[in-house]
Amino acid sequence: VVGLTPELVDGLFELTVAQPVYTELYASWVDVPALLRFLEERRLSGTLTVRATTGTGVIILKEGKIAGAYTSESREVAERADSVLALCRDPGAMIEVKARIDTQHDPLDVADIVAGRRPSSYAQTPAAPAAPPSPMATASAAPRQPVPSYAAAPVAPAAPVYTPPPAPVPAPAPPPPLQQSYAPAPAPPPMVTGGSADWEAIITDLQQITEDQLGNRARKVKDLLGASERSRAGIQSAIDQIPTISILFVDASRLEALANDLRARLEAYPG
Repeated sequence: VVGLTPELVDGLFELTVAQPVYTELYASWVDVPALLRFLEERRLSGTLTVRATTGTGVIILKEGKIAGAYTSESREVAERADSVLALCRDPGAMIEVKARIDTQHDPLDVADIVAGRRPSSYAQTPAAPAAPPSPMATASAAPRQPVPSYAAAPVAPAAPVYTPPPAPVPAPAPPPPLQQSYAPAPAPPPMVTGGSADWEAIITDLQQITEDQLGNRARKVKDLLGASERSRAGIQSAIDQIPTISILFVDASRLEALANDLRARLEAYPG
C-alpha cells in the first residue's frame, strides 16, 4: 500500500464501500469506451467492474480519471484499462458501475489510540491528594483508619468427599398373566341315593368347581350346567358346550381346561 498512489488507495477504499449506480449492463449492447467518457464528464469516483466467463476486471476511477485497473488473471494494478476492456469482448459479460458515498468520517486521534494500547503499568499516574474534609462533614464521612493486613495462614485443601452412586431402582415386576392353569380337583366320593346318582348334588359340585376356577366370571357356565338334563348324557352335553362360550377376559384355553376338569369329575360319579 505504501508504494501506491493516493488516488489508487482512495479507489481501493471506495471499491469496498461504494454503492451501485448502473447494474446489469451487458457488454453486447454497451459501448464501454463511451461509458468511461461519460463517467469522466460526471467526475465519478468509484469503480467499473466487468464480469465475464474468462475472468473479472475492475477499473478504479478518481473523479472520472482512471487511477488503476486489474483483473482476476493478473492482480498487478496497471495504469491502463486495456486488460479490463478486453473482457468486454464476451457478449455475455456483465458491467456494473459503483460510486463512492459522500460522507465525512471523524479523523483518527493517533495519540489517543497509541495511549490506549500502552501497558496499564505505564499509564498509571499518581493519585491526587484528597481534599480536606469539610467542616460540615458527618461522622460517616470521616476517613477510615488503615487496617493492618496480615498474611493468612495456609489452609490445607479439604479432602474430597466420596459420594456413592445411587442404588439402581429395581424394575417393577410384570403383572401376572390372565391365563392360569388349574389343577383338576380331586374326585369326590361317590354320591349314591337309593342305588342311583344324585344329579342335583353332582351339578352343584360341578358348579362349585367352576366358581373356584373362574370366580365372578363363572355365571354363564353355572347357568349352563344348571339347565342341563339330569342325566350323565345331559350333563356331558353341557360340559361339551363350555369351550364355545364367550366370556369377557377369559381365554378359550382356560374354558377348555375347565371342561376337562368337569369331565374327569363327572366320570368319577357312579350311575
